[in-house]
Amino acid sequence: MTARSAGARAGDLCHVCGADVTQGWWDSVDSDEARCVACGAPSTATLTAPRVGPAVAPHAPRGRVDRRIARILERAAWKDVVALHDVRVPGTQMVLHDVAVARSGVYVVDARSARGLVEERLATDGPRRERRLLVGGRDCSHWAAPTLRKATALQAVLDPRTPVRGVLCVLDAEWRLAPRPIVCGQVVVVWPRALARLVSRPGPLTPAAVRRTAERLAAVSGRR
Repeated sequence: MTARSAGARAGDLCHVCGADVTQGWWDSVDSDEARCVACGAPSTATLTAPRVGPAVAPHAPRGRVDRRIARILERAAWKDVVALHDVRVPGTQMVLHDVAVARSGVYVVDARSARGLVEERLATDGPRRERRLLVGGRDCSHWAAPTLRKATALQAVLDPRTPVRGVLCVLDAEWRLAPRPIVCGQVVVVWPRALARLVSRPGPLTPAAVRRTAERLAAVSGRR
């Protein structure tokens, strides 16, 4: 399939990854469907994900950062992603603000808004060598620990064959040219566009399995 460059349509941001597409979409010559040059999402991508129970409790207003993450996940619905919000983990006091159930597994997503360059550095502490997450020159490796605890707690209530991964999305920061996700303490650290690509990856779960897993999460969270 070949493609040609198409002019920007209504709005200048991709519905899924938020990329600036002012310079144009890619338009397939085999159809009238324009696609984002960054993540490949169609310009007509569904803007809301199928929901399993209420998304956000009326009495729990979401912060600006949480809303941005929720929009990214919900707009990935065209790739069989179900976004769940404010998921309560049974037996704990944890509330997971954003969870994505996708073909490649379940993602527990946390977010941080920060300024400065996001980078990975190998640090030596005596005989040990470990990778550290730095943002604006500050060691922010501790950001990963709460996300990992949430992912571990959620894994305990799901089928052990369903992979659960903790993801930390850093908003408003800078990344190097040709950046790659960073793994910090088993948590994947990404930027918004990479988050959209991560949860949209193909995987072993069928659309029906995605729906069943989302319903399971809704049930254990008390959202029916």
